[in-house]
Amino acid sequence: MRSLKKQSGAAAIYFVFIAIAILSMGALGVEGSRYITEKAHLGDVMEATAIAVSESDEIRDEAGFDQKRATKTATAWVNYLVPDNKGADFTVSREKHTYKKEVKPKVFVERTVHHYKIDSTTTQDSWMYMKGLPSFDKQQKVYNKATAARVRTDFEPVDVVFVSDFSGSMKNYNRIGNLKKAIKSVTTTIFDATQELKQKHPNETINDSSFGFVPFSKRIVVRKGDKFFCSSLLLGKKLSIFDRPRGNNTFDSLVSSSDRERWYKDNRFTSEERRVSEKYVTWARSRSYYRVLGLDCNHGSGCRSGWNDEFRDHIDYRRTAKEIQLSDELKLMTPLKLGSSVTKTANESFCSTRSSTPAHYMLERVEMNSSTQLSKFNNDINKMRIGGGTDMYQGLLAAPQQLYRGKNKNRFIFVLSDGEENNNSFKKLVNNGLCENIRNELSTNEKGEAVKFEMFVIGLKFNNKAQAYKDCFGKHIYEVKDLSKLKDVIMELLSTTTSYNVER
Repeated sequence: MRSLKKQSGAAAIYFVFIAIAILSMGALGVEGSRYITEKAHLGDVMEATAIAVSESDEIRDEAGFDQKRATKTATAWVNYLVPDNKGADFTVSREKHTYKKEVKPKVFVERTVHHYKIDSTTTQDSWMYMKGLPSFDKQQKVYNKATAARVRTDFEPVDVVFVSDFSGSMKNYNRIGNLKKAIKSVTTTIFDATQELKQKHPNETINDSSFGFVPFSKRIVVRKGDKFFCSSLLLGKKLSIFDRPRGNNTFDSLVSSSDRERWYKDNRFTSEERRVSEKYVTWARSRSYYRVLGLDCNHGSGCRSGWNDEFRDHIDYRRTAKEIQLSDELKLMTPLKLGSSVTKTANESFCSTRSSTPAHYMLERVEMNSSTQLSKFNNDINKMRIGGGTDMYQGLLAAPQQLYRGKNKNRFIFVLSDGEENNNSFKKLVNNGLCENIRNELSTNEKGEAVKFEMFVIGLKFNNKAQAYKDCFGKHIYEVKDLSKLKDVIMELLSTTTSYNVER
């Protein structure tokens, strides 16, 4: 009997040991398989997170990789996809790689790939932690990593208009030289890529890419036949006494008062319209820079043109912002023929020249189907000179007309400038919906089909913080500090990218 009791006691002790071993092995087995699964799950999560980080990165910004933003994005994704983690640490980095692809003999296109490497360690609470018994620690670290690559997708033809600052300050830091060089490089790269695409798909109808160029100072210069006109695009109030006088494209060429009176009579101008037109003629022929400016600003609204109560509202910013010009020809307002002997001061003030030869002028958008066309386009730009002030809005008002009848599904306007506006006209136009109206008009083609349209402003060694620019361009405001990188920035803005996972 005593022996039986001893055996029972020993069995109980053995049972305790065996139970502890079974329990510990069970805990280790369950938890071990769980952590193996958690590691695999974290790997899948990291792949998705790497894609999210790559897509959220603003690779168009040359300032560098925003690691803080990337970590915030990664944290949000991991917390959402691994909701039971008790904490996560990340290491996020970006690497840029470039390679050249030969698109035709001795012609190379540079391609860029960004790699996003993410390492993450999450903390998990153990389900079967047992103090004093074999088991996993109370909390366990789970590690995994992933890499995503972001590359440009196959190229698509584009319609691009460059609205370029040609004011006098563009000589500083050789801004104008770098601008011309960048435009030549960008247009050449796009042309080569378009031709490559057409060669790859010979049986498909693929449009050529097209380029237009709108240089500005205080006005724009437009070519009509063999003559050039220094013109504003600010409209007068519709059906007011200012409407027809501002749109009179011949007023500066009518030298004598008798010629003008005859013209007024033939065109049935009222006495009020005649008075307004004569005032415009007086300003256009003035030798005073400030009086000349009266043609393009409402008096008493910040421009230093003097005061004339009747002309405090002769420009209608609301109408100008609303009536986006989309037609075969621009409607020119108070245009001044270059080389005119009676408007020398006005032409010099607005368009940087007294001669009939323009310092710079608008180049109509051309579908580039030959290298000869492309060379002429860039050679014409290269010959242009700078001078004068900065009224970017004049160039922006002209840009939509350049995209009229554009065939491609990708449209871009690039504003390239080095300084702030000389007056508040741009602010007034933006406040009246100019930029929103441009986007609405250019986001569909003539057939009513939706197209991709984007508008950017790039500051050349200039960070434009004006509210009007923020309201107009939103997040599409960039500063290029290293002007030799201007071409790269423009190409990044033009490109469409896609992301995919690569080997961890």
